[in-house]
Amino acid sequence: MKRILFVPFILCIALLLSCKESIPEQKLIKLTVAPEEFTLERGKTTQLVVSWLPTEVKGNPLFKSSNEEVVQVDDGGLVKAISIGEATVVVKLFEKSAKARIK
Repeated sequence: MKRILFVPFILCIALLLSCKESIPEQKLIKLTVAPEEFTLERGKTTQLVVSWLPTEVKGNPLFKSSNEEVVQVDDGGLVKAISIGEATVVVKLFEKSAKARIK
């Protein structure tokens, strides 16, 4: 009896997997960060806002400071001024990048 139920179950799974609609892979067209340039006093923070097109592309942007002695940035894009100076935060998502300049 178990074997009789097992075979139709496997056939149903195979049918469901073969019917799965393939979704075309979206390519990232544009990546932007705001604000693109700003002044930040030591000890203060600013949240970078990242957007991209098409919006259907799923991913997590990566943030990197060009000078962590001046500004630090966390994984969510929160920038904190550490000392006086200038730095650039580079945001990357797949093959695209955008920059925010901090004074």
